[in-house]
Order: sequence, then structure tokens, then C-alpha cells
Amino acid sequence: MFSCSYYITLIIKQELRSIPSNCTQSLSRGIDHNNNNKISTEPPIATANKTTMKLAQKSCVLAALFALSGAEAFSSSTQSSRVSTTQLRSTIPKPGSVTSKLTPPSKLQDAPVADLFASVVYKTYGRYPLTFVSGDGSTLTDENGRTYLDFVSGIATCALGHNNPSLTEAVCDQMKQLHHVSNLYYTPGQGKLAQWLCENSCADKAFFCNSGAESNEAAIKLARKHAHGRGITVSIFECVVC
Repeated sequence: MFSCSYYITLIIKQELRSIPSNCTQSLSRGIDHNNNNKISTEPPIATANKTTMKLAQKSCVLAALFALSGAEAFSSSTQSSRVSTTQLRSTIPKPGSVTSKLTPPSKLQDAPVADLFASVVYKTYGRYPLTFVSGDGSTLTDENGRTYLDFVSGIATCALGHNNPSLTEAVCDQMKQLHHVSNLYYTPGQGKLAQWLCENSCADKAFFCNSGAESNEAAIKLARKHAHGRGITVSIFECVVC
């Protein structure tokens, strides 16, 4: 029995053989300089792109069937190169047959924080050898009880400080009432916040997002909308060559 991945590999090898080995060959005047025969005027790169597209489509279909039906979705006799039968079998377990193997947080083994990060967290940041466990206002306390004055403020995200009583009370009250329902619906708190922002700034309307990428995208779109309203419809780029 061959697995689905075996057939995907066969198709990939077969399709790759049909891609021109040299996509930069000369096509001047549509003449093959080796035997002076006319050749296709279609650029080899176009042929390669079509072949690659065909390969991607076939691979995607087979990969989807492979994911839905399991590794033995496709069966074939070793004595024949053709697929004799195709049988899909469900991999979805019956309701009630799934047993949870999740480890609850209370059962996790205690380990030094730095060692824990080294073993389970990707090293994408150059962290300082400090482990903070609590904070109050602008004061941070590390695991050894030493205090620090926080000038970073969570990279400008904790302007009200740590353990702020008013903020803690407001968050707790909101969590007891409603957590999050997305921007697909109206919520009283979001409307009141937008009103407060507009009345205390130069803005006419507020835009809510949860990432810097979204805010930058909105700023660019607003700039384009403002320019379009002033009759500026063509983008102008000034290239400076050093």
C-alpha cells in the first residue's frame, strides 16, 4: 500500500521534468540557432509558470484529500502503476470518544523562569536577566524582592502604572458585565469612548483597532482620502539617487 504522499511526489517529479531547463534561452526571431527550426514564440518562463500553476493545483487537490482521508487514502497494487481503488475513510472521532490529555496549569512542574523560557520560548528578543513578579505605580519588583523605577512602562503601554486602583476596578466591572463581541455589533462602552476621544481632541470620528499594522494602514488610507478630497488623485513619488 502506497501513501498519498508517494503519489504527490510522483506528480511533482513528473511535472518538474516538463519545465524548461533554461528559461533564458534565446528567442530572437523565433529561430532555434542549433537546427534553424522554428520554435514556439511563447517565452519559456510563461511555459514554466503554466506548468508550475498546474503542479500547484494538482498538489493542492491531493494534499486536501490526504488531509481529509488520512495517509492511506489512496491505495494501489505494487504490481500496477495505476491507482486501482480510491477509498476515503473518515478520521473524525465519534462524539464522546475523545478523551482530554491536556495538562492543567496546576500540574505543571515548577522551574526557574529563565530556564523555562530557554526550553519552551523562542529566543526572538534579547531579554535582560531580570524577572519581574509585581508592580505598583511606577515601581517594579523582581523575584528577589529588589525594586526598580519603571521608565519603560511596558514600551509605552502602561501609562497609568501598575496595579492602578481605578483601572483595576474599571476592568473588573467590565469583565463582570461583558468581555468582547468584536466590531460586528454595537457596545455602549465603545460608543462612549469614541465620544470622549472626539470631544477631547481634534478628531471628528474615532477608529478602533488592536495592532500597529492596522493603525498605520488606517493613517495611510485617511491621508489618501484627504488628498482625494482636495483633488489629488495621482500618487507622486520623488526618487532621490545618491
